[in-house]
Amino acid sequence: MKAPPERPSGTFATKVSPQELGQIITLRKNLDLMGALGKFAEQYLLLGWSLAALDARTGKDLGLDFTGPQRNWIQSLMDESLKGREINLAVHTGSRSRLLVVKFDPEAGPRHLDPFGPWRSACVAQNTAAWEQHFYLLPSGWNLPNFQSSGIEVLGEGGVALTPPSLTPDLKDTWRWLQAPWKCPPCPPPPGLLRFLEKSGLLSTPVESLFSWQETIARIAGHKELLSALLTPQASMARYYQKIITEALKAGISEPEMLQTLLWQAPHGDARLRPECWRGLLKVVAEVARITGSLPTSPGPNREQPETEKHPRQTLLQRLERLTARTRELERQLAALRPAMDTTVTREKTQEEEEIPLWEEWLTLIHRPSLDDKEAKKFQAAVSSFLKANPDLSGDEGKLQMVLYSYANYVRGDPANEGLPYEQKLAKAGDLARKILRTLAF
Repeated sequence: MKAPPERPSGTFATKVSPQELGQIITLRKNLDLMGALGKFAEQYLLLGWSLAALDARTGKDLGLDFTGPQRNWIQSLMDESLKGREINLAVHTGSRSRLLVVKFDPEAGPRHLDPFGPWRSACVAQNTAAWEQHFYLLPSGWNLPNFQSSGIEVLGEGGVALTPPSLTPDLKDTWRWLQAPWKCPPCPPPPGLLRFLEKSGLLSTPVESLFSWQETIARIAGHKELLSALLTPQASMARYYQKIITEALKAGISEPEMLQTLLWQAPHGDARLRPECWRGLLKVVAEVARITGSLPTSPGPNREQPETEKHPRQTLLQRLERLTARTRELERQLAALRPAMDTTVTREKTQEEEEIPLWEEWLTLIHRPSLDDKEAKKFQAAVSSFLKANPDLSGDEGKLQMVLYSYANYVRGDPANEGLPYEQKLAKAGDLARKILRTLAF
């Protein structure tokens, strides 16, 4: 039998089985992933998020403490990885991180949410199966429960949402940011999401006897000034709400239930997101009721008209004029809601701007702190062209207000319109405004 060849002195032979090689590769992969998880965790902690490390296979919380020194939790991540575990990074939703997260599949999300109006967040995570997680800033005072239905999940108080670069439960896919929170911070829940949460019973309407939106539209459709007040943003929230109340009173609407409905459903308002603001507005409505002598009406669609509506319009306006001095107390209460300083910069309007009706309102659609004159002129030219091409809308200020509303609440917030030139966005807003106006028989 032939003897095996002699090995040079000082060398060693090692044999690695395929199983051992696979374990080495897995450990190397896990360590690389831990490095990435550590970098993401640093960013999330800077945002004030409360984090958890989960077993990627079982979803079990591994109990890592991210509130301690960074070197400690980084070492803990590495230790878990060396044990062969695949680890996911998650954020505690609800009050711990002031986050609300909506997770859905590509079909169920739009089907559930689109009927309620604008709902998308700019801060979005996605996997390759097109599932999305939309991250929202949870308003203070909210205690939103978790909710799950076919293809959609709402993560509120006590919930946990996976964050990039975590793995999906089948370990075959990862989450990635379409828009990361350090670039696009989570926004408050948009109007469409608020309506969905209310319809689902997750968010309680603060006053049980509020009118439905259909009843409200039917009541105010004939009052162009009140519609304008609802659809036009103001320099401050206090001025916006004050304008709504003033125009409602002029229209003969003074019963508390309807005033509360208008203020709660005001499209540019923030009372739904700020409980302290809503409490202040309720005090204002109570003061209006005291001044005008209005009493709450009975619920139901066949409400009897309040006494103030039985007076002729002119009589009511004369009565309001006599109450001007007494409404100063109301104005003081509204002033308490205003910011300490109004930082709006005023300047002389150019001749071209003077020729554009409602130019100040148009400008609010693109206002940003860094907006330069070149961009404003570009938008101005687009608005001017739109008005000339759409005389059926440009000749009526009430219809223009609806175009402004459509642009601000539907066109601008739709990710599908991102990157479109102003001309195309305005055309979409015009088409949508016509549909709404036809529905209201404006």
